[in-house]
Amino acid sequence: MILSKISICQYTVINTGVSENLYCISFPSPDTGYAVGGGTNQSVFLKTTNGGNSWSSYTNSNTKWLYGVHFPNNNVGYACGYSGVMYKTIDGGSNWTQLTTGTTEWIMSVHFVDENVGYCVGLHGIILKTTDGGITWVGQTSNSTSWLLATFFTNQNTGYAVGDNSTVLKTSNGGNTWYSLPLPLTAIFSDVFFINDAIGFITGFSGVIIKTLDGGNNWQIVNNNVPLQLQSVYFSDLNSGYVVGDGSTILRTIDSGITWTAESSPVSINFNHVVMTSQKIGHFDNLSG
Repeated sequence: MILSKISICQYTVINTGVSENLYCISFPSPDTGYAVGGGTNQSVFLKTTNGGNSWSSYTNSNTKWLYGVHFPNNNVGYACGYSGVMYKTIDGGSNWTQLTTGTTEWIMSVHFVDENVGYCVGLHGIILKTTDGGITWVGQTSNSTSWLLATFFTNQNTGYAVGDNSTVLKTSNGGNTWYSLPLPLTAIFSDVFFINDAIGFITGFSGVIIKTLDGGNNWQIVNNNVPLQLQSVYFSDLNSGYVVGDGSTILRTIDSGITWTAESSPVSINFNHVVMTSQKIGHFDNLSG
C-alpha cells in the first residue's frame, strides 16, 4: 500500500509496507500521525513519528476493515469500522483495546472533540455518542436510514453528518436532535470539514464540492467539473485546502474554495483521504484496488 506526502506541491510516494487498503488518516501533530485500513482477513494500524517519512504497522486478524480514525491528541485515539467495531488507544497506538458500541452496523467515521466526548456515524443512519471515552455509547435519533459516511464537530454541541441520498444532518445541542439541511443539489456526500463554526465544505460523488458560510443554513456549489468521486476534503487554514478522490484526483485551492486547481499525481490510484498539517505539507492515503 502506498501513502503519498506533499511538500510545497512536490509529491513523494511512500511505501508503507502493507498491502491492505488504507481508508483514513489522523495527524494530531505535524510529526505524529496514524492511518487505518484493512481487508477481508485483517485490519491494519499505521503510525509515523517523523511527519510521514516512514511508517510502522500493526495488524489485527480479529477484525477486518477499519474505515475511520481520530486522535484528539498524540496519545489517545479511536478507530472504527466493520460490524460496529471500535478500538481505543491511550498510549499512542502501542496497544489497542476493543470497545463495545452496542451495534453491528458498519461505523464509517469517528470524531472526538476531546479525549472523552466523541461521535461516530455509519450505515442505516446510525449515530452514537460517548461522554466517557468510549466506555459507553448512546444511540441518537438521526431520523435517517441513509448510509452516513462522515462526521465532523466544530465543538461539543455542533456537528454534522453526511452520506448518501443527499443526506446532510446537523445538531446544535450535542446530538439530542438532528435535522436535515437545505441543499442546492442531490448527491452522495462523502466527507465534511469545517474551518470554523461558520465556514465548511462537503465533497461528494460526480465531482461535487459545496460550501457554506453560515453554519450550513445555505450552501453554494463551488466545483462540479470533475466527473469522478471526490472522497475527502481538508483545510489547513481559511484559504488553503485540498480535495482528493478517484482517478488520482487532487484539487487545490488557495482562496477558500472560490477556485480549484487540478494537480498531477505521481501515481495512478484512487485517493481516499487527505489531511494537512500545514499550508505546505499534507498526507494522502489510497485504495490499492
